[in-house]
Amino acid sequence: MPTKTCLVWIRNDLRVRDHAPLRHAADHYDRVVPVYCFDPRHVGTTMFDLPKMSAIRARFLCESVQDLCDSLRDLGADLVVRRGKPETVLPKLVRRVDAEEVAMFQEIGTEERQVEDAVKDALKGTDATPGFFWG
Repeated sequence: MPTKTCLVWIRNDLRVRDHAPLRHAADHYDRVVPVYCFDPRHVGTTMFDLPKMSAIRARFLCESVQDLCDSLRDLGADLVVRRGKPETVLPKLVRRVDAEEVAMFQEIGTEERQVEDAVKDALKGTDATPGFFWG
């Protein structure tokens, strides 16, 4: 019997407890592949030429991703960490692991929604469907 795989795209919700996409994937799929993308757009500047992320925030983010990695490992899952635009990274990973779904929290920010739309468009070239959750 083939293994059903779900990719879980973790974004601003760097926790395991009460994570609806992870819970959904664990409940409905044989294999869960959690992934975090360090998106280069997060380290650019705003339209007002201000930095989007300070060095302190970047360090905090890296520490938080490491904590997430440790928490997932304790549960028997390895966090896949990639650098790049999610709309480029996720379809490649979907094909590599033969994922049927990419589960994620839906965001409300304008830039975040634009990235979601780009990911949805990019997934059209794969066999995976996007699954959105509020949390």
